Amino acid sequence: MGAPSGIPDQPFWASHNKQIIKELTVWSPTFAKAEYQKSIGTREFYKILDKAGAAVGTLILTDAQGRLEKFDLMVVVDPTNKIGLIRILKYRSEFGSEITNKKWLAQFYNQPESTFVFRKNIDAVSGATFSSQGLINEINALLPCLTEIK
Repeated sequence: MGAPSGIPDQPFWASHNKQIIKELTVWSPTFAKAEYQKSIGTREFYKILDKAGAAVGTLILTDAQGRLEKFDLMVVVDPTNKIGLIRILKYRSEFGSEITNKKWLAQFYNQPESTFVFRKNIDAVSGATFSSQGLINEINALLPCLTEIK
């Protein structure tokens, strides 16, 4: 259950599949599976399907640059292109892990499709300036890719 169908060995999925499935099941209790769609650069795109086979969103697996090291994350976008979930899957650095805070990440959710700007529509987080900017930059870069997927 939950395993993507028709995918080659995708690095982010292979590294984090149990955590991804757990997060998707919490996000949507009707989650059934993720279907691989496409990779653009290092970003992996999956269609999220419910138990009835209906598409309920898009899953993007990617990485972003922290101060010294990259970190892996997942972003779930609903059919209206609003972010419904962000989770940091693996944070490698000893500094900046404050961005893994679910409450801080929630400020991205359900915002109208727009550009996120650090300290304008996204609050700063103490101790994670570089990581939060890296996350914002990655989200701003991946959202336009959704038009290539749909």
